Amino acid sequence: MRHIVLLLVLILVVVVSGCATLPFNSQPRNVATEVNPNQPGQLSNRGVTLKFVEGKPPQDRIRIGIPFRVEALLQNWGTKDISGIVYLSDTPTGNLEAIPGRISRSFLIKGREAEFGQTVVEEEIDFDTFAYSYSSLTNAAIRAELEYDYEADFITQLCVKGEEANVREQECTSRTSFSINDLGPDARNSPVAITSIKQQTDAVNDQAFVTLIITFQDFGGSDGRINNEDRSLNIAGAINLEGSGVFNCNQNIIKFTDTIKTREAYCTLTVSLPAETNYFQNPLIIKLAYPYKTVVATKQIPVVAVEQEFNQF
Repeated sequence: MRHIVLLLVLILVVVVSGCATLPFNSQPRNVATEVNPNQPGQLSNRGVTLKFVEGKPPQDRIRIGIPFRVEALLQNWGTKDISGIVYLSDTPTGNLEAIPGRISRSFLIKGREAEFGQTVVEEEIDFDTFAYSYSSLTNAAIRAELEYDYEADFITQLCVKGEEANVREQECTSRTSFSINDLGPDARNSPVAITSIKQQTDAVNDQAFVTLIITFQDFGGSDGRINNEDRSLNIAGAINLEGSGVFNCNQNIIKFTDTIKTREAYCTLTVSLPAETNYFQNPLIIKLAYPYKTVVATKQIPVVAVEQEFNQF
C-alpha cells in the first residue's frame, strides 16, 4: 500500500512539473468549438440594438384593409455616436406585400455618457402605416435589418520591466492577463470585442520583448455579424502601446464564420527600457472599427379579414 501511495505522489509531481513548463505561446488557434449557426447571439446590450415598439406592429393579428403602424426602438450601448440605416420589409412578395419592397430610414444616435452612469441611449424610428389588401393572405412577418459602423476603444495599463527593474513583483509582473472587465467602458458593450489579453515580457539588457495573445469574439449569432464580404476584422495598426509603438501581429485580418465566433492573434513589440528604473507603465490602446449588421423579425402574425372577426361573435 505504501508503495502505491509513493507512486501516485511521484506521478502527480511529474504532471505538475510538466504543466509548469508549458510554453506561454503555441501558435494561435480557434479558441472556441463550433457554434450552432441558427442560435441567436448575445447582442442584447452590445452595439446598437433594435426591437419593435410594443404593438407596432400588432403581434396578435393584422386586419385586412386596416392600417397598422410600424415603429422601431434603437438603443446605443456604446460610448460613441453611431450612424446607420434600418431597412424594413415583410414576408409576402409581389402584390401581396403591405410594405413596398425594402424601405429604409437613416439614423444618428448619440453615445452613452459612461462617466455619468448612463447605460444606454434610446431613439424611436417611425416607419409610418401600412395595410394588407388581399384576403388570400393568412399570415405575415415584419423584418428589420440594422446596418451601422461601429468603433470601440479597449484600454488598460501595461507594465513592462527588465531584469534589473526597480519595482516590486506585485506592482509589475512579466506575465499577466486581462479579462474583458479590465479593458474599459466599451469592452462589455461591443458586438465584436476583445475578451482576454495574455501578456509576457522577456528582457535582455535595456530592451524588452512584449508578447500579447489577444482573443477576439463576435457576439452575434444568427441575428448579427460583421457586415463585409468575408466577415473580417482588420487589426492592422490598431494595437498601440502609448509611447512605444504599434504591435505587429501574426495576422492583420481576423475572419469569423457562421460557426466560428472566436479567434486569437499573436502580437509582438520590442521596446527600450528607461535606464533609471528599468521599467515603465503606459496605456495599451486597441482601437477597433468595423461595419455591423443585425436582423430582427416578428413571429408569423395572423392576417384576418374584418368579416371573419365578426363571424366569430
